[in-house]
Amino acid sequence: SFESAMQILQRQYGLARFEPLRAAFLALAASSHSVLAPAPSLPVLVAPLTRPGGWPNVCISLPSLVERLKTAYALVTSGKFSEAHEAFKAITASIALALVNSRQQVAELKELIGICREYITGLRLELLRKTLGADDKKRVCELAAYFTHCNL
Repeated sequence: SFESAMQILQRQYGLARFEPLRAAFLALAASSHSVLAPAPSLPVLVAPLTRPGGWPNVCISLPSLVERLKTAYALVTSGKFSEAHEAFKAITASIALALVNSRQQVAELKELIGICREYITGLRLELLRKTLGADDKKRVCELAAYFTHCNL
């Protein structure tokens, strides 16, 4: 259930706000069950999709997060900063629910968190800088200086 998942995440990771995880929760729920309609007049059959060992199937894995990261990079490259900011935030929210199989993958997830953190910070600075007018040159210069410290 969603409630028990939220309690576990709160205990293990200290998460307090679950709204950013809503899309990831729904994707996980949808990917862990299969629905089959045998005939129009019969009720649908719901069957759990499992991995070897009886564990539920999980749609958020390290390779899928890396693909989403590549998409976010493409958004930054094309100058769509607000969309890229949302993409990096979504990746960060999904990391808590990702499936890993080794310590190496855990290290890669930690590296992914660092990359996303730097891009989110840099994109927030750049989006704020673009909203400021030409009359606030001092603040624009400050934000540009802060942006240079982001490891992008």
